[in-house]
Amino acid sequence: MTVLSPPRHPLVDAALTEARAWCAGHLIEERPALRHAAAVAYEVVQHTPDASPEVVAAALLHDAPECAPDDLDLSNYLTETYGGRVAQLVIDLHAEHQSLDTPNPRISTGDVTLLMLSTADQAVAFRSNLHRAHTSGDMAGFFGAKTGMICLLGYFRRYQQAGVGVVPATLSADLASSLDQIDAAMAAFRTRT
Repeated sequence: MTVLSPPRHPLVDAALTEARAWCAGHLIEERPALRHAAAVAYEVVQHTPDASPEVVAAALLHDAPECAPDDLDLSNYLTETYGGRVAQLVIDLHAEHQSLDTPNPRISTGDVTLLMLSTADQAVAFRSNLHRAHTSGDMAGFFGAKTGMICLLGYFRRYQQAGVGVVPATLSADLASSLDQIDAAMAAFRTRT
């Protein structure tokens, strides 16, 4: 049984219903966006079993800025429906995602919960990429073609290091393990080219 299994806290139930509606038709890492949202929520609870319903709801809704209807005032809606903390976490996580397109992406260390959510999001995304790379049969080639991600590996490594001693050790270790595997695949790719 997981936090997403019934019976759910009403806030988590509402967030799951909302995520299901908003994620319909969207993909993240070439998989249904709802699957990613649920995986991030599950990752949070695996490493933080006492996570509050607000944190689980934020995990489920963390990609809402990309998936929610364009005409929705998302910040106000999230605040009114889920509370200010959920809204702030979703908006701040989106700002982190947006900063990946800038020369110096931000690492938010001032909010431990945000750091934990972002680490969980990254761990899930990298694990998904690793799975797809293994399935492709050519890990080195798979990651060699992902130049945008590879250019950001140093940032993700710094992010993981910023969470050491702050986020649950098991979560930090999961992210580090994924980054190590991608580094190894890139080293193999470099020797081929």
